[in-house]
Amino acid sequence: MHRNNVLYHIARIEEMLCITLDDPDMRFKLMLAYKYWELDSCSH
Repeated sequence: MHRNNVLYHIARIEEMLCITLDDPDMRFKLMLAYKYWELDSCSH
């Protein structure tokens, strides 16, 4: 995948979720949420 394509999709995700991935706290929260989801999905 081309770099510009990745940047475009990241921008769209930020827009859809009303977030900015420039914020380290937001990235940390998203990482924690993903890890929780990952652990929860493995327990079923």
